[in-house]
Amino acid sequence: MYLDSLNAIRAKLAAEIPEVKTVYVDAVPVGFDQPSFYVEMLPGRMDDLNRNMVQAELSWQVVYFPKLKKAGYPDRMDQLAVMDRLRQAFTAQPYLVGPAGTVFHIMEFDGGPRDDEVYVNIKLQAQYNRIQPTYETIQNIEVKEG
Repeated sequence: MYLDSLNAIRAKLAAEIPEVKTVYVDAVPVGFDQPSFYVEMLPGRMDDLNRNMVQAELSWQVVYFPKLKKAGYPDRMDQLAVMDRLRQAFTAQPYLVGPAGTVFHIMEFDGGPRDDEVYVNIKLQAQYNRIQPTYETIQNIEVKEG
C-alpha cells in the first residue's frame, strides 16, 4: 500500500508535469538536477474500522525545485506556474489510483511557495480488507462409544 501510494503520486507528476524528468525519493543529492521533484513520506496512521477492515491515512510531501535562471537563482514564475499545475493535478478529482489498483482518496492538499522551492502536502486515505484465516471444513466425524 505504501509503495502503491508513492507510485500513484509519481505517475500523477509524470502525467501532469512531464517536462520534469527527475523525481527523488531517497534523498536529494548534492548538486541535484533542477527542475526536479522530491517526494517524502510523512507520518501517517492506521485505524481499525471493524474486525475485517483497516483504514490507512498516508501523508506525503512533494517538493518542487524550480528551474534556475542564468544568474543561478530560482525562476519565481516557474515556481508559481508549477504550483498551479500541482494544485490542479491533485484536486481535479478526489482520488488517485495506484498501479496495483488501490484507490487512494485525497483527503487534504495544502502548501505553496517556500523560499527557493514549492511544497505540497497530500493526505491520502485508503481502506482494505484484512486477510481472513481459512479453516478446513470438517468432512466426517467419528464418534466412538464407550
